[in-house]
Amino acid sequence: MSHLYVYSIISLCCVKSVKGAMSENCFCRKGFIGMTISYNGLWKLLIDKNMNKTDLMNEVKLSSGTIAKMSKGEPVSMLVLEKICDKLDCDFCDLVHYEREKVGDGLE
Repeated sequence: MSHLYVYSIISLCCVKSVKGAMSENCFCRKGFIGMTISYNGLWKLLIDKNMNKTDLMNEVKLSSGTIAKMSKGEPVSMLVLEKICDKLDCDFCDLVHYEREKVGDGLE
């Protein structure tokens, strides 16, 4: 398991929860069933380094689809985040922030 997709892990957790096999380790329990991903830290870091998304795409060798996903707040692979961290000399927490979305008291 060298490079995991954050989305896959969370989706698996939530699918299991929705089907009734709620895991004690899953944040989906007790009404939390989703998350919002923010790459605002990355966008601010690019501004500080006088770069734009196209520069990032070219220097890190990212596809336009990956940049589009990040612009929409969608999950990307850990490998992508690792490449960006290497290029910008930063850590994951400098790029990504997520918040759990509460949608009720629990899943029935």
